[in-house]
Amino acid sequence: MHIGYPEKLFKCKFAFTGTMDRKRDEMMELCEQYGGVAQKSLNKSTDYLVCGENTGESEVTKAKKFVINIISEGDFLKMIT
Repeated sequence: MHIGYPEKLFKCKFAFTGTMDRKRDEMMELCEQYGGVAQKSLNKSTDYLVCGENTGESEVTKAKKFVINIISEGDFLKMIT
């Protein structure tokens, strides 16, 4: 799946959590395909937390503490179009 231009997410760091329509590995692959950095866990350097259903409250709280953008799977896919 190649939608937008390859460097659309250039160096932006993404963490993925919750249940999504696509598999987490696929989301991480898309992130890297478009120049982003897919992180296994949320930390201070993360730019975006991509949340699916059943996202843990602790992850959202941590993202807010670190002032990280919280977006949905759909928002992420819009970023690459």
